[in-house]
Amino acid sequence: MKLNNYLFNYKKYLPILLIIAVIFMGIGYAAVYSVSLDINGKAVAKVPSGVFISDITVSDKKNSSSNQMSADQTLLHTNLSLSNATIDSYVTYKVTIYNSTSSNYYYTGYSYDNSFYSNTNVSFTVSGISVGSLISSKSSLSFTVTFKYNTSTVPNKNSLDSYISFNFKKGYTVTYENFSSTSNYPTYVLDGDTLIISFGTLDAPIEVKKSNTILSSSNYTYSNYVLTIKNVNGNIHVRKLSKYTIYNMVTNGSFEDGLNGWSFSGYSSEWGTVKIPYHGTYCAYRYPNKSQYNFIMQNMSFISGHTYYFYAFAISSTPQAFVCDITSKGGSFSVMTNGSSWTRGSSIYKANFTGTNNISINWGGTTDAVNVDGVGLVDLTAAFGSGNEPSLEWCNANINYFDNSTIVYK
Repeated sequence: MKLNNYLFNYKKYLPILLIIAVIFMGIGYAAVYSVSLDINGKAVAKVPSGVFISDITVSDKKNSSSNQMSADQTLLHTNLSLSNATIDSYVTYKVTIYNSTSSNYYYTGYSYDNSFYSNTNVSFTVSGISVGSLISSKSSLSFTVTFKYNTSTVPNKNSLDSYISFNFKKGYTVTYENFSSTSNYPTYVLDGDTLIISFGTLDAPIEVKKSNTILSSSNYTYSNYVLTIKNVNGNIHVRKLSKYTIYNMVTNGSFEDGLNGWSFSGYSSEWGTVKIPYHGTYCAYRYPNKSQYNFIMQNMSFISGHTYYFYAFAISSTPQAFVCDITSKGGSFSVMTNGSSWTRGSSIYKANFTGTNNISINWGGTTDAVNVDGVGLVDLTAAFGSGNEPSLEWCNANINYFDNSTIVYK
């Protein structure tokens, strides 16, 4: 078949040309990486995915021409000619990148090979984007690329054919809470990289979350105010804990002053103190096989609507029921003691009255001696504020026995 048959038999290829035109209009100029004919004569288009150049336009130029521009993912191809008479000739392209994924991507810089950059007398500058620039999920980012001479006189060669790759990598945000200044801290970390944050000096501990889940200290290192997290695969949130002063409403809760401050529901001879303490030097001691309702108590003041943390520790040679409550009002707890370690009993109580009421310690019947120590009652609402009271689990993990007042971080 002769060549002129291919050139002039346009009616045969007119439907194919129309298909190609429709593809370009429907998908967008730079979004089509290649349109070709397969073995059956059908048009085949490669549609981009992930992070890709979605649009290229000439936004400005001076004494120059752009002969060709195209893209493959984030690879920009340009073919241009600058003036062969004026040194200040230039051409500027506006490039738009689209992130079609559900993840954040960050710009890590551009790269090119001199083998695919045909004129070293022409250089380029990139504006509107810098290393670390974020393209959020389902969003776009535009920037410009300007080509111009880098010589003092017009060179003999004024054309350039170039391929420049603009590189992006999946990453995660790094956010902060309760810090006075975070301007020197990293705001992102790339997928799989190690995050290192040097805080300088902090006046409180930190809490680290990954994708809204608190990380245990085994998942990171924190030493000399430097936080290191390896192989990051989720958004990181670092919170400097807030400082709170809490007060123990109980007087002589560790029985260092004997049983002073405590009253008895029965005979005082059924209680004493011994030097087998949980805290300090002494603990209270209830003699075995005594009346079920002979317990020690102390009068406390309560405020309606306030939440209280009530706790105490006990130990016995044989398992015994250690029962305590805010008499007739609730807030009770009951745990089984053992002979190997002190057992904590605790409860959260929200007062429905304003006034005074007794707390009762070890009012259940016991068949063996029970040692009691470290009795505490903390007004959580007064310390942390209404609506910010910690949970029972948090209190058990972070509040140990203390006399008078102490500092906690939450």
